[in-house]
Amino acid sequence: MPVVYSAENPAEAHLCRQFLSSEGIESRVDGEILWQARGDLPPNESTNPTVIVSDEDYETARALIEHFEQKLQDGRELDTWSCPHCAEDNPGNFEVCWNCGESAPAAQQTEPL
Repeated sequence: MPVVYSAENPAEAHLCRQFLSSEGIESRVDGEILWQARGDLPPNESTNPTVIVSDEDYETARALIEHFEQKLQDGRELDTWSCPHCAEDNPGNFEVCWNCGESAPAAQQTEPL
């Protein structure tokens, strides 16, 4: 079973797995334990969590992953926004305030992955 995605952390790997699942592709996350040892092991693709798919789904998954990576990058590039209700600063990819649950201003909301 080939690696279709190498994530920066387990949360990102599971987000990718969930994205593929929503598109009808079964996958699994490997390497979470090695990621926890990143202080003792050099960080590289072999110690990052990875998303694995079947050989039959690899090409379709790679095409979907390109879309996933672009959306992930777009979310990282968004500026932070200040909550109109409690004035708390929030990362640009948050659609609701982490502090009070108020929705982001319309200009900050992005389309879901």
